[in-house]
Amino acid sequence: VGFILARFFIGFSLATFVSCQYWMSSFFSGKVVGTANGITAGWGNLGGGATQLLMPLVFDLIRDGIGVTDFTAWRIAFFLPGVMHIVVGLAVLLLGQDLPDGQYQALKNGGTNFFKAFQNAVTNYRMWVFAITYGYCFGVELTVDTIIAQYFYDRFNLRLQKAGTVASTFG
Repeated sequence: VGFILARFFIGFSLATFVSCQYWMSSFFSGKVVGTANGITAGWGNLGGGATQLLMPLVFDLIRDGIGVTDFTAWRIAFFLPGVMHIVVGLAVLLLGQDLPDGQYQALKNGGTNFFKAFQNAVTNYRMWVFAITYGYCFGVELTVDTIIAQYFYDRFNLRLQKAGTVASTFG
């Protein structure tokens, strides 16, 4: 149960990708916002490829270095991205600026109404179109990223590291 909860919260935290795209859009002018969003999205996909490449190596280091079974080594290996998520999340929380105009709390005290802004967001049809289309395409990407290394391992009898290396080319 603990492992399932850990994986749930790691997966749930990946939803920050969408808010990062919005955050970047609010920080940059129209002339460069496409480039800024492209770079941040590219780094997000680069992370998926790097994970496919590095996790089998982390698995091997744990399995061979500690001398545990494959079953245990995979479970221990998944704590690495969890710890990285926590560290980066805390760094953004402590060091990041909420909005281009300043911190959210200061703006709120100046009269910004959260509920009015939220209402504007959920009643905007473009937000719903984006959410639905993004959900479909990103859902497929997550499904492929989840199974592709195992597919190469099972189907082509590749060693786990090679399967991860090939899978990393898919992002």
